[in-house]
Amino acid sequence: MSFVNIIPQVKDSLDKEMVKKVEHFFEKINHRLLYKMGVFEDYDHGGDDALGMEVEYFHFNITGDDRMRYLGQNIVLESETKLSPRNKLCNAIIAHLYGGRSIHSLLSGKTNPKEAYLDFERINSDSKYVDEIKANAAYAKAHGYKFYGTTELHTSLMQAGRDFCRKKYSEPERVATNTDIVEWVAGFIQDGLVDDLLYNTKTLSEAYEKINSLRGVGPYYGYHLAVDCSLIPGTPYHHDEEFCVPGPGARHTMDLLFPTLKEKVKKMPYGELIVWIEQNQKKLYPRIEFNDALKNIINEESKIKMFNFDQDKFMVYGLEVGHCQAGIYDYLLKNPRLIDKRKCGSDPDLTPLILREQGNPIEPVSTLKKKRAAKIVVPDKTILLPQEKQKEELKQQQKKKSVSNLIIF
Repeated sequence: MSFVNIIPQVKDSLDKEMVKKVEHFFEKINHRLLYKMGVFEDYDHGGDDALGMEVEYFHFNITGDDRMRYLGQNIVLESETKLSPRNKLCNAIIAHLYGGRSIHSLLSGKTNPKEAYLDFERINSDSKYVDEIKANAAYAKAHGYKFYGTTELHTSLMQAGRDFCRKKYSEPERVATNTDIVEWVAGFIQDGLVDDLLYNTKTLSEAYEKINSLRGVGPYYGYHLAVDCSLIPGTPYHHDEEFCVPGPGARHTMDLLFPTLKEKVKKMPYGELIVWIEQNQKKLYPRIEFNDALKNIINEESKIKMFNFDQDKFMVYGLEVGHCQAGIYDYLLKNPRLIDKRKCGSDPDLTPLILREQGNPIEPVSTLKKKRAAKIVVPDKTILLPQEKQKEELKQQQKKKSVSNLIIF
């Protein structure tokens, strides 16, 4: 029986103006990304500051998500001689659990993305290796790097990681650290969860149930981590199954799209609504085009495709993400003073990490001291102190390299 037959009010409940607004948003962020990738020559936000170049939104196509592109190029499609399936899965899910840009570099101490991964199997048996990760994190923290994304809540995850480490080290009063989640995830290997997700799980909903059973994860991360696990080659489940657990943002947009339905039912069937939209996407969002540049992610070295099927339409997972972002866009339109807070810069400058790799770590100084010490100004000349001069020279070297890491597939 179809979803429409179960709840016949779905079509009649649609707010057509909201549908148009969502489609307009999808059109704009799609064009904006393709412009950044070099597919289009220009991008015009039409005077809408909420659609400016620096306002952060996650793309509705999984191949347009920077995090997924990173995993495809550097983690999940690497050879098993380099990264075991267990390590691929664990490195994939910490990208979501932390959410901070360049999180793999901050934790591994490596700035080359091809080397910036953690050996989770080693974490469970090598305390010195764990100490190395802690030292990497401490150095990154001292230099002001952010471990956690700002668009998602991480409190319950941080508590789960802390509690795991309290038990692991028999320290009931242990204070939380930035590496607790790493050790917690390594524990998933020991308790058999990772192998279960790799070899004994058949559907996305089954993966979700197993992950969501973990204390501190919750429905939102349960769903997104299940999708992360589906990226590992050989897993039989995928992100376009008729199963979805929308987060708060997507649920809010469903309320806006189906206002009268919300009034008629006791509990909104949010997941089913996302699936219904996927099944009726051509009627709802006919203007959205799926460019060849985003049909798949192909590993530069192995030439292996990330997905077994091209991303040439809206997928269930992408619609959850997309409608979440559409809700944020709607909120920013109504509260333009918040637009600046949503603006996001480029990936962080990894100069301090690069210098440390080269054997020349720099000591962090306070922002005030840095402003005072960085430059000594004399008439017609600026003298950089040795430490700042070293950083400036390295920056100039980096500028000579490719300006963008985006690759068109």
